[in-house]
Amino acid sequence: MLKFVFHDGKDLEIAGRPAYQAVAVEEGRATFVATFVLQDTRVTVASLVFPIAKPNDPLQMPFPWNCYNRFVESVKEIRR
Repeated sequence: MLKFVFHDGKDLEIAGRPAYQAVAVEEGRATFVATFVLQDTRVTVASLVFPIAKPNDPLQMPFPWNCYNRFVESVKEIRR
């Protein structure tokens, strides 16, 4: 069971839309990021839980911000 603690939050603009991003951390275990984007009639949410590698792990990878941000920008409301 992970127990995330709020670390940071900020207002954003994603593809011209107001958004909010929250980051929480389970110290030494994982980072959780959730991004909420106000669309025309809905709020879309993209989130990722990313494991934190051991401090001396040679395969340690930082949080994949570039990939995550591209994914968040790709989530759109489709109106029918």
